[in-house]
Amino acid sequence: MRVEFFSCVKVLAYCCMSNHIHVFLFLEEGREMSEGEILARVNALYRGARLDEALDENGEFCKGVGADVVSNRFKDDLVKTLTDNPPNVAIDPVGGPLMGKCIATMPYRGRWISLASMAGPETTLDVNLLWRKNLRVIGSTLRSRTPEEKAQILAGLVNEVWPAFESRKFTPFVHKVMPIAEATEAHAILERGENRGKVVLSV
Repeated sequence: MRVEFFSCVKVLAYCCMSNHIHVFLFLEEGREMSEGEILARVNALYRGARLDEALDENGEFCKGVGADVVSNRFKDDLVKTLTDNPPNVAIDPVGGPLMGKCIATMPYRGRWISLASMAGPETTLDVNLLWRKNLRVIGSTLRSRTPEEKAQILAGLVNEVWPAFESRKFTPFVHKVMPIAEATEAHAILERGENRGKVVLSV
């Protein structure tokens, strides 16, 4: 489309998950844009997406179930949020250029656990902070574990975590339970971003 050409942004593919969305974008070669600018252009092109509003709604939902602080990374200054609320433990699937500045906000003996790099594999980190604050940066993934390690993790899950769900000590957020015959509508709920929890298909 001509409007996509002039905006320099086009959605090539997307995948709606239960509580987030993956978007594969085409950007004009050589053009640098911030995440906020990219989001604004996508919203202008595909008004049904409402991505920024959805993030705000997700934040309000998280507050309603007990979160003390929420931050919309496309609108808020995440480094300032973490500086004002230093995390002792952070589980990070995003990574990217901002990761180093975020790690710098951690208090003494903080632990930063990296699970993925959705915002990119590179960052700049002042390594002096690691020994000054006795920080730990930990990488974790199941993919590189041996079958024996995975079996051990599964056994721990069955023995220590599942009982907490069975006793209702842990309760997952379920948006809706639907028969498997309505799988198409279940996917539509995810695509529209209506859910704040899992959409479960019953067999």
